[in-house]
Amino acid sequence: MKKKALLLTVVSTMTIAVAVMAATVFTSGDKFDSLRASDKAPGSIVFSRESGQFTKISEKVSSTSGKTANGATYYAIAHSNADVSETGYVAQFGMGAGSDEQYIKFSSSPTADVDFEFQRLTGIKVKTTSGSAQTLYAYYSDDGVSFSGYHSISCSSNPEKFTFTSPHKYVRLQEYATYARDIVEIELFYECGGSDPEPEPKEIDHLAFGSMKSSYVLGDEFEEPEVIAYYTDSTHETVNASFSEPDMTVTGKQTVTATYQGVSKNFTIEIWPSSTACRVTYKGFFIDDYDETEASTFLKETSVLPQYGEPSTTVSFVPVLKDEYMYYGILEETGIKFTEDGTTISFTMPSYDVVVYIMYQTSAYKFIQYVGYDLGTYDFTDASTVLDSSSVTPSCAEPGDTVSVTPVAKSGFVIDDVVDMNGDVTITGNAGVYSFTMPDYTFEVTIVFHEVVTLESIYVVSPKTTYTVGSSFVIPTVKGVYSNGTEEALEVTASNFSGFNSSAAVASQTITVSYPGVSSITYTIEIVEGEEPQTLNCTYRIAQSSTTDYKLQFNSDGTGRYYRYYNSAESWIINFTYTYDSSTGEVSIELDHSVTYSQVNNFATGYRMVQANSTSGVIYYVNDSGFINSSNQFEIDMVRVSAGVFSTDHRVFTLA
Repeated sequence: MKKKALLLTVVSTMTIAVAVMAATVFTSGDKFDSLRASDKAPGSIVFSRESGQFTKISEKVSSTSGKTANGATYYAIAHSNADVSETGYVAQFGMGAGSDEQYIKFSSSPTADVDFEFQRLTGIKVKTTSGSAQTLYAYYSDDGVSFSGYHSISCSSNPEKFTFTSPHKYVRLQEYATYARDIVEIELFYECGGSDPEPEPKEIDHLAFGSMKSSYVLGDEFEEPEVIAYYTDSTHETVNASFSEPDMTVTGKQTVTATYQGVSKNFTIEIWPSSTACRVTYKGFFIDDYDETEASTFLKETSVLPQYGEPSTTVSFVPVLKDEYMYYGILEETGIKFTEDGTTISFTMPSYDVVVYIMYQTSAYKFIQYVGYDLGTYDFTDASTVLDSSSVTPSCAEPGDTVSVTPVAKSGFVIDDVVDMNGDVTITGNAGVYSFTMPDYTFEVTIVFHEVVTLESIYVVSPKTTYTVGSSFVIPTVKGVYSNGTEEALEVTASNFSGFNSSAAVASQTITVSYPGVSSITYTIEIVEGEEPQTLNCTYRIAQSSTTDYKLQFNSDGTGRYYRYYNSAESWIINFTYTYDSSTGEVSIELDHSVTYSQVNNFATGYRMVQANSTSGVIYYVNDSGFINSSNQFEIDMVRVSAGVFSTDHRVFTLA
């Protein structure tokens, strides 16, 4: 923040009081409208001494000679002829006794201390004629009333600036004995902020409206009402609020919102079709208990209810009653005749507002509700899950009536039946139309359906890929993938496979797998010279607990699988192929990598997980090979990973 200085030169003694004013040059007739420096743009006032006199202050106190004291002439700014006493303050900026008298005056015999407000006074420098340091007291205050603290200012002919530890708003300079008469210059330092900080915003309690126009006709322009903000300090004022914009091109009542500083208040305007139009209000008369009700109690929103009418014109309305009520008639008002044509009721609009009473009673109809039942999941669902929008599904009927339902399934679903799950009502069906007799209660109709599931693709599970010359084809497992995301093994025979020929050795032979309704797939095999590879046909196990085994199953076709056998159920199934050398007992395992298993991961190169003990947090990985020992046990070195630490664990599977 920019700093400025106020320079003041005086020759008087005792107490000195100064104030920051708004301008740098005063001319005759200037008037000080405030002594608060923070209300003005701060500047500086320079008082200089020339030939023992003060100059450039304005006019003299009196019309010609001025006033003298102790051989000096004193000048002042004044707006009345009131004399400036020769006794009093050394330097005073302030209001005089008269309402129009504002002045600066000087005196040689002060009788009191005078306080003046600065805008954030930050420092002071006092110059005297004496070369030796002297002490001056700078009293300060934040309220201009209580001057409880002071600074000791060192002054001399070459003084240093004294910086206050924190800015002050009020300062009073005071000295005793003869020190003050040696003062020739006072320099005040202050921050130039230009104006007081903005006051804290007052908290709004609520908004209210003053003068307001609430009734308009088409073509009028909206007139913003007067908005008054009431504050929590019990004050209020008219404010410039913002308004939501009403649509002045449509008739009826509209809500407009006024907002000011985050506080809102609504009001209602009404736009009439013309200045001559009259209002039509609709009420209900419930004949079951002879009660007057609002229209929303018994009418649906689809009702056609004109709100206005021109005198002598025809007003037509169509009341649409809620399902639980039925129309009874119109309670005719004197002088108005109503005519009914089907569901439309009309009357001639008089030259005054009209209230139409629509009589109604409880309906004899009972409700019909619809639910769906999925044969695939055996779950109840909302009927909208399966029913197309073109379905005919009555929502109510009178007891004893014949109700016909025509359900139309959405694409991907098939409706199997329409039934009463409770078995109390017989529902018959013919050509997609189902009928029943409406009971004397709310009735639930169940739409039985299933989702149409189609086979989308197939894949082969761990096929045998190496054959010897002259060997026979081994039919692998083929699985189908369906449109609902499920999979299952398909029934296949040799006729589903083509391309196999083991008459001669070949490095690569393509086998094609075909299945009705889906695209065929292929995989490759090789035909080699020599004997048919040796295989196993047995299962090995490790007992994890009384209810859990981990099993390795070796099939005679060179395939196998690893799985958990828990409570007589298989899970965590991992398929693989293998080769077996009976001379050494070595078994080489190749896991099926075409399927992602949650139990399979490659934490270490060359290892594959084949057992996971989630209870203990221990994970086992199997190497690519193991062997069958002389006791017909399958042994394999596995990597044991516990808490991120790898160690070798030799595992032995026994023959199941």
